[in-house]
Amino acid sequence: PISYRLYSGNTAWLLQALNIYQKKQSSKAYYNVQKKLADFLVKFQDSSDGGIKGSDTVSWKSTEHNIMAYVALRNFGPLNNLSTYVSKADKIKTFLTGSTVWNGERFNQGKNDTARVTDVQALGALLLGSGYSSALTYAEQYLSLSDIYNSKEVTGFDFNSDLDTVWLEGNLQMALAFYKSGNMSKGNYYYDEAAKTIQSDGSV
Repeated sequence: PISYRLYSGNTAWLLQALNIYQKKQSSKAYYNVQKKLADFLVKFQDSSDGGIKGSDTVSWKSTEHNIMAYVALRNFGPLNNLSTYVSKADKIKTFLTGSTVWNGERFNQGKNDTARVTDVQALGALLLGSGYSSALTYAEQYLSLSDIYNSKEVTGFDFNSDLDTVWLEGNLQMALAFYKSGNMSKGNYYYDEAAKTIQSDGSV
């Protein structure tokens, strides 16, 4: 038999993808799946701080997973006139903007986990609003680098602070976050840097 465990992070991403499908197609074809995913996330919500735990066997709370759970539940509720999920999402936002995750300048990797990572800076600023745009400045200061790809210098962001590679997913997340914050020049800059790696078959 195949052994597997369900985690809150990929559950939240899938729920949000189905939310987008429902919105774009005006279709509730996947409502039952969405409801199961939403209920799965809510099951792991800590009543003491509002954060979503990683799974049924761990107590850690990832910032990225909670950002996505916030967005997924916050969208699922209004799409289906289910206010209880909006209330659950609001508790996640309180967790994300509290001092164990947001220190006033940047987002921690998780609750009381101060490791420097790019994705939560970009996603936090992108999805929680311009009040958190200092996280983008933080990422530029501590997580950016340049490297050579196919004889071209590419500037961007590593996933973490070891600065051993330009992580293109992070570049594009940061570009989107800069666009959302109104900084079009930096959005264009990091998008164009990632675009330097596009191959003849269209891949990066």
